[in-house]
Amino acid sequence: MQTTIETDHEHRGNKDDKRYAGFLVALRDRFDARTEDGRAPLLTTDSPGLWEAYLTSFPEAERQYHNCNACRHFVERFGGLVIVDSKGRTIPAFFSEQDGPEYAAIVKIVKKARVTGVFLSSLPVFGEPLTGDWRHLSLKNLAVYKQGALTAAQAMAEKKEDFGQVARALGEFPQALVQKAMTILGAEVLYRAEKVQGPAKFLNDLHEARAALRGKARDNVLWVAIAKAPAGFCHPRSSMVGSLLEDLASGMDLETVKARFGKKMHPLQYLRPQAAPSVGSVLAAEKLFEKLGLASALRRRYARIEECETFWLPKKAGPAAGGIFSSVLGSAASKPLALGVSTMTWMKFARELLPSAEKIEYHAAHGNYCGLLTAVDQEAPSLFQWPHPVSWYVYHGGSMPGQWNLYAGAWTEVTGLSNSPAQWGDRKITIPHFSESVVAFLKGAKDYRSAGLCLFPEILKSELHGVRSVIEAYSAKGTPEGRDEGTANGIVFGSKGAINARLRVTSGASSREILIDRWD
Repeated sequence: MQTTIETDHEHRGNKDDKRYAGFLVALRDRFDARTEDGRAPLLTTDSPGLWEAYLTSFPEAERQYHNCNACRHFVERFGGLVIVDSKGRTIPAFFSEQDGPEYAAIVKIVKKARVTGVFLSSLPVFGEPLTGDWRHLSLKNLAVYKQGALTAAQAMAEKKEDFGQVARALGEFPQALVQKAMTILGAEVLYRAEKVQGPAKFLNDLHEARAALRGKARDNVLWVAIAKAPAGFCHPRSSMVGSLLEDLASGMDLETVKARFGKKMHPLQYLRPQAAPSVGSVLAAEKLFEKLGLASALRRRYARIEECETFWLPKKAGPAAGGIFSSVLGSAASKPLALGVSTMTWMKFARELLPSAEKIEYHAAHGNYCGLLTAVDQEAPSLFQWPHPVSWYVYHGGSMPGQWNLYAGAWTEVTGLSNSPAQWGDRKITIPHFSESVVAFLKGAKDYRSAGLCLFPEILKSELHGVRSVIEAYSAKGTPEGRDEGTANGIVFGSKGAINARLRVTSGASSREILIDRWD
């Protein structure tokens, strides 16, 4: 396969070589298929001597002709990359034995190699496609690493540390113990258990995937899991799942476990810094925000309904029926027919009544009133684990209506319904530790207390966790802008625990009062 510069001055390279062009197309198609268009992670291996194996596969007299610097760089840097199949077997990411003896020599080495890490690259293209009239081995990078707080090399080094931490946790916490923890977490007897269910399932899935495997295959599936793991899942020993597993392993009774878990998961404790930031932390935060271009994202204001992803809005009133003076009659027939009171779950309400609801009112009582905040600069990068600038806050223990400019016991118009910002778009799939909830925006709801900027550690993107004490201190002293213009304030109904919210729904000529007792 001609890939290099020919010393014969009459040779014009391989730019027009249809056979080599076909080989490159096949190489790229194979790479796309094996990596599932970039979804399957690339892994590094300890596979030395690939270029030497490539060259020595040719007769000695032809080797110099194939000794191309561009292709050598590709083979040495990328030739040892692999993907891992469902059985833990490694497969070279690019080459096949069918490509010729020179590539079969590379494949032979790579298949015997041991996986050494996760491969990440910010390069848009692997290799150098063209020099003069010569085409070379090159491929489009289907999963370009978007540099944040860490460079690609730093992120790869961190993945190696993650591998060691998770491997040790799997050894210390047997599957039976992890499954016991999952049973307790799934029973909803632990406070804010949803925050820990994902990491626990991560460990259990790894135990199951590795149980039937031996040797290198066990490590290979672990490397794949490390590459795909959400932020925070790879530090089980220093996380809440590790704390829970240690308590269970020690033989504590359930009531003691519940008390200790609840104390650690208290919203004013969980992930919250317990000491003022140091000078060094402040300087590190300054450098990080400058590097990530996040300074403008810190200026926050109250959000408006039109900036939110809503799934229900009240129907606009049409023109009045009858003549121009018909409204003065005030007949009883013009009032909606009251159909009494019913109790149902939120999910049943959403299925059966919401599609035809023209108007919804909320009976103001103590509850989890919330405010939605957004960036003043709508072009600023997101600070959060989701790609948009909107966040939300509630007060621990809930609030009284009067604290939100509402009247206790009064029916208050619902101006829109939205999922919580973490569930907008397809985020509910990628951020499973935020339980499902719905925000009912309420007419006139405003928070006149000093809530700060509400930049809580558990909603920040993972790159910012190292400076979360600085961010929280800054957040506590800040004040959101646009308080009087904000219309995206209301009450939250969550999928965890009781709801007990009274709604009045008007549809056509009738109205019903509904007590929403729970989510489902």
